[in-house]
Amino acid sequence: MKILFFLLAFFSISVGYCQTGRPVIDHLEDLIKRKEFHNLEIISAKSMAKFREQNQIDSLITYAYYEGMAIAKRKEVPAAEKWLKMIIENDIVNKNATEDQIVGAYLMAANLLVYEGDSKRGYALLKKLSDNPLLKKKIKHLKYRIESSMGLFSMRLGQYAISSNHYRQSLELFPPEKVKSEEYFSVLNSMGIAMYQSSKLDSSIYYFKLANDFLNDLDDSPVNKFYRSGILDANIANVFSEKGESHKSNAYAERAIEKYRKFLMTDTNYPQKKSCQRNLLFCIDNLANTLLESGDYLKAKNLYSYALSEKQKLLGEIDPEVYASYIALAGVSLSREETGNAINYA
Repeated sequence: MKILFFLLAFFSISVGYCQTGRPVIDHLEDLIKRKEFHNLEIISAKSMAKFREQNQIDSLITYAYYEGMAIAKRKEVPAAEKWLKMIIENDIVNKNATEDQIVGAYLMAANLLVYEGDSKRGYALLKKLSDNPLLKKKIKHLKYRIESSMGLFSMRLGQYAISSNHYRQSLELFPPEKVKSEEYFSVLNSMGIAMYQSSKLDSSIYYFKLANDFLNDLDDSPVNKFYRSGILDANIANVFSEKGESHKSNAYAERAIEKYRKFLMTDTNYPQKKSCQRNLLFCIDNLANTLLESGDYLKAKNLYSYALSEKQKLLGEIDPEVYASYIALAGVSLSREETGNAINYA
């Protein structure tokens, strides 16, 4: 199956935790880049002590993410999970935190566990929150956000039927005032991906097109008009390719490529531009794959070559995606019995 794209929307839950987001504090991010996890733990712990004394729960949650990461790096994920559960229980749930802050803390912890490569623990933590008899009624109005994150985590575990059930629950639980929102749109796109992964291709297209209908009701900013719309077109193109409908697939892929390029040409330095660059190259690769399958070797080779050149500029020579382009070009050469070229690419 080809790559489908999630929408990385930051859902506003108190401190901003969501199914894909995480806090960003520049000086702590620098420590992470330098792999100075001991210093990260010390600085985060000091900040947490200050915020604990001042009862600043939102800030406490944010810095707990970084201290939890430091513990995961230095002592492995189970130690981080144990520490995060203690912090949530002692400093959040038992300190009269709001419902948003409680859910935000759990989502922060679950996202960290998933970020560190343990989707199973992240999922289990949210299930514990969801099933907690003492919190169940208190957080009922935020259950749609929990279900959305559980949908993502179960998809990462390859449990596509469970994932689609969580996304379906999330859509059903959305408050009426939130339906015309980027959150709802993002869950629709994720539901389309869950259907695709379950090989329910017609249902997948249905949800992607439904997401596009909701996108039309949002503002017409370049992020919506080109970037997010391009993601939906690219996803639909991949589903049609899987169905063997190459003509429709190519048309949607070309539309997605055009929208991505228009978005990258805008003057504003949108944060989505970095992911858009990668999405564009993936989309070009997917279009080339479809063309190759239909026997258009020359056009496929030209697209693979272009994608390779752009990946080398964006990612560097040793990135796995660059190697994937070399392999694809070698495959084209072999298909045309150009053994010499195939050897050069390999």
